[in-house]
This record gives sequence, C-alpha cells and structure tokens, in this order.
Amino acid sequence: ADLLESTATHIHLQRALKLPAVKYAHLPVLVGQDGHKLSKQAGARGITAKDESAAVQWIFRALGLGPQLEADFGTLGTPSGPAPGTLWAWAATRWDPAKLVGVRSLPIDGFGAPPQID
Repeated sequence: ADLLESTATHIHLQRALKLPAVKYAHLPVLVGQDGHKLSKQAGARGITAKDESAAVQWIFRALGLGPQLEADFGTLGTPSGPAPGTLWAWAATRWDPAKLVGVRSLPIDGFGAPPQID
C-alpha cells in the first residue's frame, strides 16, 4: 500500500505508451508498534530461517487465511510448522485479495496473534 498513490501515474503512463493494462493489487505494509513501516532501511529485524515458518504462518493469518490454514494443517506451532514453500503453494490457491480492499497497513508485534481482517 506504500505505492498506492503512484498507481494513477503508472496507469496514465501505460495508456500514453499504449501498453497493455495490468491488474493491480495493493498489499498492506507491515508496521511496528510505532506505526512506521517495517523495512531494513528503518532498522527492522530480518526474518531468520528459524523464524521463517512462523512468519509465513503469521502473514497468512493476517491475510485472512487462518481458519483454512488450521483446517488444512491442524494447529500450527511456531517454527515447527509446514515448510514455507508448502505454505506459499497452498495459499496461492486460496487467498482472496478482495479481503484487503481498503487495508493499508497491518500492525505487527513479533509473530503473536495477527490483526483480524474480515
């Protein structure tokens, strides 16, 4: 969602250059407790291999896939869940971007309970 403001400019340029239209999906940015975007540039901690499965699970819960995630994989532990590649492939067939319309940011506090998206 941090590039949302430039979308109209991109569409205008595509039309002016007679390029084919593309579909856009603006994903919310993750923000810390202070409300600032998490990024390496801002000093946010990276996700280690140890954290990767928990981070992917958190993201999918935050994107509204929590009930399906647990129905298909059972109760997921933090780092001991399915491999991230397995989770990405699973999510690609189930995610509904319409659930994120109007959601500009998701607050994160570690990988505890994610915010709820209806």
